[in-house]
Amino acid sequence: MSEESRTLRYGAYVLVWAGLLLLTLLTVAASRVFAGVLGHVALPLLIATVKAGLVVFFFMHLKYERGIFRSIPLAVVLVFMVLFLFLFSDVAFR
Repeated sequence: MSEESRTLRYGAYVLVWAGLLLLTLLTVAASRVFAGVLGHVALPLLIATVKAGLVVFFFMHLKYERGIFRSIPLAVVLVFMVLFLFLFSDVAFR
């Protein structure tokens, strides 16, 4: 692939930026609504994961990578999820 075909137009960056702003507003709105203990932890983590995915795929150009470079961030997220699972299970059984 040539370098010109791998770059995004400014409109795509503006749309991703608008999506990030919308997700930030959603995070602030979710913090003001009582959603139980699970909702106050799971919902912000889900929104943050989506925002991080947008940043990684569009601004860090992971969308255009192949093979191992795409699987490394996935492995990091899986390790992070396992660590959170251990953390929450430790807190739940104290």
